[in-house]
Amino acid sequence: MAFTELETQVGALATSVSALAAEVRGKLTLIDARLDQAVRDAPTLVRSVWVDPRIGADTNPGTQTSPMRTLKAACDTIPVGGWGQILLPAAPVVLDIDEADITLRNKSVLITVSPTPASANSYPVIRNSTFLRTDGSNQNRGFVLDNSTLQIRYCRIETAALLAPDASLVWAGFIRRTDTLGVTVGFQSCVVRLGGSPLIVRSTGASTLWAHFYGTSVDRVGEHQAPLIRADQSPIVVGFWNSSVPAGQSLRDYIQGVAADADGRVINVLSNIELRV
Repeated sequence: MAFTELETQVGALATSVSALAAEVRGKLTLIDARLDQAVRDAPTLVRSVWVDPRIGADTNPGTQTSPMRTLKAACDTIPVGGWGQILLPAAPVVLDIDEADITLRNKSVLITVSPTPASANSYPVIRNSTFLRTDGSNQNRGFVLDNSTLQIRYCRIETAALLAPDASLVWAGFIRRTDTLGVTVGFQSCVVRLGGSPLIVRSTGASTLWAHFYGTSVDRVGEHQAPLIRADQSPIVVGFWNSSVPAGQSLRDYIQGVAADADGRVINVLSNIELRV
């Protein structure tokens, strides 16, 4: 009798163990499935996005056959912590930054052209816009960088004209408000035309901006002596290689706000060209 009762208890225990094992296997299968789904749903940190303002729409997926329309929409699809290349057509198209700033936070973006243009005549144009503040001063829309990297290749960049030529500029620039550490901007084989406002404006503070110009030509449009870089006494490191300005001018004439100490040493701009205070 005792032996039969023991057999019954052992059998019940074996049944419980089998049921528990089956439950564990089921939960492990569910965990695996949810993990696979999470991996599929996670943002891809490296992306390529096509933009064509002629045929694109910002609701498109950004493929070559179904491109987006604006740079802002394309930049916004690149996740925080990610890297992305934005591919533009090799054609004289115009991309305006006129509705809102393009803000890059903790991401790296390359804006380039595919296929590589045969000449500057096929460079797409990127231009920003100016609006008037309530006090009558000029302010630009453009790129706002926060701990990010922006590279632009094979493009014609046109900085905004001033709506009120005699009024002051407030944070006006194609690239501006680089308040945090780790900001790098680069221009390769570009044409920069300064239309009244600077290309780069440094905000005040101790953060450092790194700027690189390679094979880039710089010129001014109109009567305004807009600088390529407005340092405003903030630290900046800028390098030029194989870049040019019109005859009779010098690249150092395009850097504004260079500051020096009592001994005449430049304290806020480090460059491979001679600077003047």
